[in-house]
Amino acid sequence: GVLTHPSSWLPSNEIPNSIRRQLRGHRMEFRLDIDRAGEVSACTLSGDAITAGIERTICEILVRNARFSAGLDENGDPAPGYYTNRIAF
Repeated sequence: GVLTHPSSWLPSNEIPNSIRRQLRGHRMEFRLDIDRAGEVSACTLSGDAITAGIERTICEILVRNARFSAGLDENGDPAPGYYTNRIAF
């Protein structure tokens, strides 16, 4: 499950001004893949203003700040999962 509130994952003071300007007025969706230990193992963004540089920077911030507990399968064993959400800038 989610251990930290998603609103804390992308603080405006961690987003470079140039990226904030590029994303102003846009929305993006993100997906975080979570491994069996509850760690973020991959991050992808989608949206009309997303470039490779923006994705790299935003994902670095999301991976650094997002915290999850391990997901469990039907037997109660740790299992990978994912989390998705949308952000408007």
